[in-house]
Amino acid sequence: MTSLSTHAIIILCAAGLLAGCGDDTANPTVLDSFGFRRIGGFTTLGSARGLCFDEDTVFVADNELGVSIWKLNANGATFLDTLDYMNSVAQVAYAAQCRLLFVLSKTWHNEVIALDRSADYQYAYCFGNKLLEDFYIEDVSPDAFLIIYCGVELYGIYAVRYFRNVDLDIWDCDMWGHFDSRLRSYHAIERIGSYLFVAQGEWGLQVFRLDRAEMYTIPITELGLCDLYGSALDVAVDSSARCAYLACQFAGLAVVNISDPDYPVVGSVCS
Repeated sequence: MTSLSTHAIIILCAAGLLAGCGDDTANPTVLDSFGFRRIGGFTTLGSARGLCFDEDTVFVADNELGVSIWKLNANGATFLDTLDYMNSVAQVAYAAQCRLLFVLSKTWHNEVIALDRSADYQYAYCFGNKLLEDFYIEDVSPDAFLIIYCGVELYGIYAVRYFRNVDLDIWDCDMWGHFDSRLRSYHAIERIGSYLFVAQGEWGLQVFRLDRAEMYTIPITELGLCDLYGSALDVAVDSSARCAYLACQFAGLAVVNISDPDYPVVGSVCS
């Protein structure tokens, strides 16, 4: 098992990789005010927009040039390959049990493409939806995964579980759920446990609960709503699920207390 210190080094390497500069590991810069030490920077072929990990391998959403694959170690990063047949990639996620790499492609219209890593990244499935903005993958088992996604013109939150249909050699849907947002647009989604926190543009932060599946349905229940200044375009939640942080465009950063998901409150102390 990789040690904690090695994990920290790998994460710093990846951060340097996304910085898009040349390799400068011989002269690390110490930022005294925060105590961080720069490990290095590694130039990607495109313009890096996001990444995900599988142990010591990192997949980089390299925008116009698809996905670049890197091997990380304590001394830096080694370029392995580029999946260049999917232009304009904005986001990637990896399900280790299913060995599927999920790619948010924006070439023609936003869609999530699943690639089978065990078959040299062959196409496995496509979730085509107009103006899909963000998605979340739960790696359920080697033969099942859950995808939760939202978008600008999807008008709501979708949760769909897929399983590997061995007889037909395809990924098939067996459970799904949808919350109708009444013509609102969603830009980003974060999941913590059974709760979903969604950046809903001019409507601010909306909180949902993902309930236990019944029959073939995954219930999605609306809880709290917190109106914010600006337009909420991204959301992150701390590990204790006490605070949600939202990027609100020209209004800047908003901090919302989510200790009670039914009544999120902006600007209050997160304790």
